[in-house]
Amino acid sequence: MELTYFYKAEMPNYQDWTLDVSKLNISWIGDRTIQTTI
Repeated sequence: MELTYFYKAEMPNYQDWTLDVSKLNISWIGDRTIQTTI
């Protein structure tokens, strides 16, 4: 998923949650907020 590559590139520390589908779904929603903030 592009979202996964984005976080690995920008925030390597978040690699851990990429393994957790539940957290990934939550982060997907948060991703829109992050893009809006930037």
